[in-house]
Amino acid sequence: MKKVKSIDLLSSPIVSSLLTFALPILISNALQQFYNAADTTIVGNFLGFNSLAAIGAYELIVGFAIGIANGMGIVVARHFGAGDIEKIKKAVAGSIVIGSVLSLVIMFVGGVWMYELLRLVHIPENIINEAYSYIYIIMLFFLHFFTIGRQVC
Repeated sequence: MKKVKSIDLLSSPIVSSLLTFALPILISNALQQFYNAADTTIVGNFLGFNSLAAIGAYELIVGFAIGIANGMGIVVARHFGAGDIEKIKKAVAGSIVIGSVLSLVIMFVGGVWMYELLRLVHIPENIINEAYSYIYIIMLFFLHFFTIGRQVC
């Protein structure tokens, strides 16, 4: 089995440690930006302004999911830092259960009250139907997997 190199942020040179630690996060964020740019370009050029505005409305849902997933990831990271394998296993399992339940709740609430939620955050009436359709698809297929993937990684 290959030995994994550890990063000691307390005693090793700070610049190289931070770069090593931050590089995967930087790459992940860059890939997400490329996806957003491609999505914006394709929708803006082929479907028009209203569709592009409707896609922007889904940031409400994704932002909430990212916040929940990051919070659960902090619990896992804390136990990882302490080196407590049993608590890591429990935290990951708990995160999967909580993420799954919250995803189902969000999908239900979104399915039943999405129009009201969109009006609550002042989505213009001329794009509300497109925003609803886009968010509904996102909620059904991606929210659950996105949340679990973020917290476990």
